Amino acid sequence: MSKQVTDRERSSGSVDATMTTYGPQVAAKVTEMLAPYAAEDGGAVPDLERVFKLMRRLMTDKTARLVKSDAVVTAEMSDDDAVRTDRDDSAGSLRERTLSLRNGVATMYGSAGLSTLAMTDTPAAGPLPLKNYASSVLDALRKVQRNEATLTPLRADEPFQFSVDNAIASLAPHLAPLEAALKSVDQERIELQEAVMVKAADLGVNDLVFLNTASIFECCAAIGGFPRIADRVRPSTRTPGVLQNETPDPIDAGPIAGPAVDPAAPRIEPGMPGSSPFRD
Repeated sequence: MSKQVTDRERSSGSVDATMTTYGPQVAAKVTEMLAPYAAEDGGAVPDLERVFKLMRRLMTDKTARLVKSDAVVTAEMSDDDAVRTDRDDSAGSLRERTLSLRNGVATMYGSAGLSTLAMTDTPAAGPLPLKNYASSVLDALRKVQRNEATLTPLRADEPFQFSVDNAIASLAPHLAPLEAALKSVDQERIELQEAVMVKAADLGVNDLVFLNTASIFECCAAIGGFPRIADRVRPSTRTPGVLQNETPDPIDAGPIAGPAVDPAAPRIEPGMPGSSPFRD
């Protein structure tokens, strides 16, 4: 679980525990104080103890939802590692094949042959550019296979034979796994983005409910004459979703220190050699 969510879960739990323990006492005192005014209208004070209980349930439910969505984000990030490893492994295997093929073509057919097979440039290292590179090479090889393009050896008596069919059979099986891995990476990226958006929404709701729940109980405790209880549930004014007493105080860094000076170093006075960056 991320620290961002851990801190919020801890603060929510603290408010829940305080309201559970002191809610009846605070509700009774505030009800007693408000009763005369409610009587003037011929009514009664609402059941504050039940209101506190319902607010606690709302707050803890929103926090639990945030914890769950945070866990989903963590799981999606872990999944990304596996699919990216598969992608990189597939890219490494394909690049090795394309480099080997390019070296052979360059030896037998020179720059003209490399141009015919879309291999003028060295195979790219990145998975996506490499996939596009290999696809172009396969397309060019199939054109030669269909006699839509020709390869002319540098030497008329070239003893080695180049098989287009074998080249295609060697390259194609290594392209398919990379294409599948790239699709998996894209899918995982989309799922992670969706999970992050859900978490962000849950985070905002949690912080809003926490702030208002803690603030309302703080005010009721203060009105009822329980300042120490009020202090326990006071929300932070700096960090959303956490309590004031769980927010570290800002560190006073003090004055900015100047550069250290070695007292044993000779002082350079104006007019002395070395006192100016410019030479005479």
